[in-house]
Amino acid sequence: RRITDGDRGRRLLPSKPNTDLGRTASAVDEMLDALENAESKEAAAAQSARRAEEDMRRFLADAAHELRTPVAGISALAQSLQRDAEHRPDRVGRWSELLVGESARASRLVGDMLDSVRAENTSELELTDADLTDVVRRTVERAALLSPEVRFEVDASQSVPVRVDVGRVEQILSNVLDNAARFTPPGGRIRVQTGADSQAFVTVDDDGPGVDEADRERIFERLVRLNSARDRSSGGVGLGLSIARTLARAHGGELVCAAGPTGARFRLTLPRVDR
Repeated sequence: RRITDGDRGRRLLPSKPNTDLGRTASAVDEMLDALENAESKEAAAAQSARRAEEDMRRFLADAAHELRTPVAGISALAQSLQRDAEHRPDRVGRWSELLVGESARASRLVGDMLDSVRAENTSELELTDADLTDVVRRTVERAALLSPEVRFEVDASQSVPVRVDVGRVEQILSNVLDNAARFTPPGGRIRVQTGADSQAFVTVDDDGPGVDEADRERIFERLVRLNSARDRSSGGVGLGLSIARTLARAHGGELVCAAGPTGARFRLTLPRVDR
């Protein structure tokens, strides 16, 4: 009766388990164990679902807030063109330039939001055998073209075989290198090293202001803005590193932030493949 009234932790615990009544009591105890375990799993799943819903609500609210600025800019510029283009032809070129810039900013944010959602779908990964060293060299070469004011140094002498979605790994590295370049002052260095121990790894060290220890996990959250010097000059919207970590974990790897020799250090690890 106490069990029926809700005391799920109570058991019959028969003193003679080999009798018919004892075996029945033992079966009831096993059923209660299974029921209690199922209830615990259900409660944990419900809590996880609530957290996921709260995260999604917060993400949508933050994304809407981020989109509001470029959309408001587009609206204001369009109104200026409609209202004053005839009377201020000298301003039309500048207004058009700003309009294109705000449109590109909104488009980039929407693209990042879609990438953020897709990154969680591991079934979309197209895994192939690759050399992580080659992937790193190609990605750094592109980053150097985009940030000519920064000096890139690569230490990638040995072959590092991995089985990955090459395009996605390039996206991880591009996001990390873009972050490093954004905070490295002109003339500064970004040092990239690849190698393997128990796992394949890539480390990226920059000459920026670094990331406070308390913020080294928060920096990977969606749309997070830090109050540190690392973030105040940022032109990003806080999705690049979140996407990069999600993609790293989808590969069975990890992306972490630590203190580097001068600035921040990001370390990507991936499962290595023995050939």
